Amino acid sequence: MASLMVGAMRAGGMFAGPVGWALGIGAALIDTFVIMPALRGKGRVDAAGPRLLDLPVGSNVPGAPRIWAIGGRVRVPTHVLWQSEKVREAQPATNKTGTNAQIRRVWFDALIALNDRPCVALQQLHGNGKLIIYHSRNVYGVTSSRMALSIVAGPRIRLTAQTTLDPDFVSIFEVNDAVELRDWVQTAGASINTGYFKVLAVVHHTTLPSYIELGPYSGQTISGIVATAGNAFAPATIRRVDNVLFAEAGITAYTSTVQTNPRTTLTATSSTNWRIAGLFGMGDKLIIANAVGLGPAPVELQSAATGFTGRFKPLHAPSSTIPDGTYGASATNPARIEFLQDRGYTTGIFPSSPVPFEPSAYFYNGSDTQSPSSLVIADEGNGNVPGYRGVAYQGLDDFFATQFGDSLPYSMEAIIDVDQSMDWGRAIQTIMVERCNLTASTVDVTGITQRPFLGAYLRGPVPAITAIQPILIAGQLMVQDRDGVLVFTEFANADEQTIENGETFSDFGTRLDGETPADNKWTVEDMATEDLPTKIGIRHQDPDNQFADGYQFFGLRHPEGLNHTNEQEVDLSQMVLTRLDAVTLAAVLLRRAWVNRRRYRFTLPASYIHLLESDLLTWTDDDGTPHVGRIIQRDIGSDFRVGIVCIAEDLDLASYVGSPPQSVTHRATLNIAGPASLDVIIVDAPATREGQNRKPGIHLAIGHKGGPWAGAAIYESVDGTTYDLVDIVGRRALTGELVSTLTSATPAEQIGVSTLTTTAQSVDVQWTPYSEVYITSRTTKEVVGGLNWVALVKPDGTTEIAAFTSAVALGNGLFTLSGWLRGLRGTSDVAGNTVSACPADTRIVLLNGDTYYREFDGEITPQALSYKIVPSGLGLDDVDPIGFVQTRRNALPLPPRTITKTIDATTFTARFTVTHQWSRAVLALGTQPPHPMDEPVESYRFTIYDVTGTQVRRKKTITASATGSNTIRDRWIEYTSAEQSADGYTPGPSTLFTVSVEQLGEFGAGPHWFKKF
Repeated sequence: MASLMVGAMRAGGMFAGPVGWALGIGAALIDTFVIMPALRGKGRVDAAGPRLLDLPVGSNVPGAPRIWAIGGRVRVPTHVLWQSEKVREAQPATNKTGTNAQIRRVWFDALIALNDRPCVALQQLHGNGKLIIYHSRNVYGVTSSRMALSIVAGPRIRLTAQTTLDPDFVSIFEVNDAVELRDWVQTAGASINTGYFKVLAVVHHTTLPSYIELGPYSGQTISGIVATAGNAFAPATIRRVDNVLFAEAGITAYTSTVQTNPRTTLTATSSTNWRIAGLFGMGDKLIIANAVGLGPAPVELQSAATGFTGRFKPLHAPSSTIPDGTYGASATNPARIEFLQDRGYTTGIFPSSPVPFEPSAYFYNGSDTQSPSSLVIADEGNGNVPGYRGVAYQGLDDFFATQFGDSLPYSMEAIIDVDQSMDWGRAIQTIMVERCNLTASTVDVTGITQRPFLGAYLRGPVPAITAIQPILIAGQLMVQDRDGVLVFTEFANADEQTIENGETFSDFGTRLDGETPADNKWTVEDMATEDLPTKIGIRHQDPDNQFADGYQFFGLRHPEGLNHTNEQEVDLSQMVLTRLDAVTLAAVLLRRAWVNRRRYRFTLPASYIHLLESDLLTWTDDDGTPHVGRIIQRDIGSDFRVGIVCIAEDLDLASYVGSPPQSVTHRATLNIAGPASLDVIIVDAPATREGQNRKPGIHLAIGHKGGPWAGAAIYESVDGTTYDLVDIVGRRALTGELVSTLTSATPAEQIGVSTLTTTAQSVDVQWTPYSEVYITSRTTKEVVGGLNWVALVKPDGTTEIAAFTSAVALGNGLFTLSGWLRGLRGTSDVAGNTVSACPADTRIVLLNGDTYYREFDGEITPQALSYKIVPSGLGLDDVDPIGFVQTRRNALPLPPRTITKTIDATTFTARFTVTHQWSRAVLALGTQPPHPMDEPVESYRFTIYDVTGTQVRRKKTITASATGSNTIRDRWIEYTSAEQSADGYTPGPSTLFTVSVEQLGEFGAGPHWFKKF
């Protein structure tokens, strides 16, 4: 071919000649008038369309730019397709600060556009960060075709990852989890795609891949099973079960009499695999299944559940009763408590009665034959409503908009399943055909290796060249126009041409006759090193993190001679990429930038006129070194010589594999956890810290049972109607509940003995999940110093201050506490000689300073209060009030320590003397009297009862008031024989009297010292 050209041209300089390239057809013109119009579709539209991120991300205004999504699953912004004026409005009366007010509450019907093309399913819908609709609570698992199944001794099913770069089972599963297997392809044995399995062992990646071992949990037979994990387009799944509780050894049911309304309590008969925290919520409809002898029993959760091991909080059965008794199960076929139905909405946004909202009944998949929405027909009338054919959307029936400011949420996002299966080639063809109105025959994607395309979306009127750009970058693809056909291909699959080069004859440096030969066959230019990137980051939707925004990067490790920093970012946040794909792409782009920095320029004869941009050229230089270049510009002159500009290329880059950090690759829905679940306990007890005993005050212990903690607001009401904000707190108290009874005991402090009495009692306590990591054993010295002090709030409302020295963890927040110091700070009973028992269901608070102390301004009488503790994400109306009558125990005098009785042998006059009193000052444990007087005026009130000890006969008070001293010299009263006779007693030298004594203080009377003596 070169010899033909030599006859017409003389060897000469490159691009020399009078005409040169002025008359040539440059590659830029081909791009502008050939390729770009085809990509843009109809009309002459500027190829530089708006960036996706410059478009609005959300709108509650009908008619906003639509979403166009493709792929398996993707998170997309949505917009309102239609909205009713309002369905209904309520204005309940309230009274704030003495002014009558109407609170406006509004409900809407609406249609939310999800995709401007057919859609398989809506997985989730959330607005302003709050979950509105969900499809499934099973969001944890691994979906991958890179797993091998084998049967090992036990028998057990062992699932092994293919390599150490695949997901590590340890990162998502742990022993005793219940799991499901889905989409496994079996060739022998019973089906493993049904029932439940229990995790028996999980092994981390080492030099060998991770594996997990499972045992049957639904009575299955697993011997003889042969199965594979499918393929990349239909991978198998191992999914943790998050909507069922299992009881391996049976369930015991009994009717609780502690509650105002009797409610059934369920208790596992042994320690089981129950993980309650974060699984069920109040109001959930549940069913008890597979409990031998019980049968399916529908129940409704009436009390918030915590992370109990072997114990479940009360359930109420509205439609049936659960007889008391034990219902059996087995380790391989356990009883279950599961959702009665997955209604697909979060409590409080849609009504549950009279007809619950069923999202699936109002989902329209975007088919060309779908009927109009019944919601719109009810508002606009039949015959006036379009079917919105071709648009996938979700209807919202009776949406409680007041939670979002009496309007639909401004920012709404959805996770949607779009296509059942999609690969990269089909994704590009779909964009070209459906988005740009090209015929399928004009789009060639045969050069793209078949691999799954996870998902991507476009928003608004984006030109095709802008729409296709991120996909070409992410897939490392290129496009050419070949005779009216757009050919999309990977770099390694591009057309390749070898250029002839030899010592005596070469196609390089073609020249016309008479032209002087060039010194070099080609010229080489290298981009300045300072202009090259040192790190590239990729923003993407991360299916490994439930489709949250992900960011992966790859950077150079500062090799010798590199003294600049150039960090670049590629925004692919509208695309779904696994972390492995994203970090590999970052590495490929960084490496390609450094490889492509070399540019070659040369001239070829007319025999190469068929070359196009992005074609690959290979040649060997005169030294025998091979070169590969990709054409970025080619120009044809009037003499038909072909001017080429190409960049160096490495065809192995696309298969580059790095060592990125791994996580699970389960393509699950985004599950936005609801507001934090709280455990509120009000502690009205003597002060345990100095400074908290001068004015009346109470402690609000705000425990955390589960959900995202973002603080809580404390509202207080004096009339039960109007609530005022007291404070917003970020501290979480350590709270729990006694599972067994803490029996009566001797007080830790006794008169005349400075040594403390520690009892050998033990009791099981279930702490809330947040608390369990802070519960630990302490030495007696540490306890005396203030550690491990607790408030025990009994069901009758009385409070004991105590402390424990030993804590033994039983798992899941259950502890055995022993080595008790009882009745601290004057909270012993009767006459200070004993401490009464604390029954099961007694609440417990660790007094470590994390409670909220609410101080009052010195009221003199007890006052009824009402509190609402509102976690972040809920409103005042979402929380039930907690009624409370404060007694100001922290500021009241403590009860007297000892009272003595003497009777005159002649007159039979009885004298009752206060020999020792406590002080509300916080003194060291074991401090013996006399205690300092901390009341402004010392005063005592003696109450004398009748012979039966039930009727008050008389009261006598002694006080230092008007004596010129704040203390009393003679702390006694006399009870004459005449008074005794009048009160029904028989005076004598050994008469028994029932007497109580209160110390009167600045803010009222302290607790009674009560005794018959």
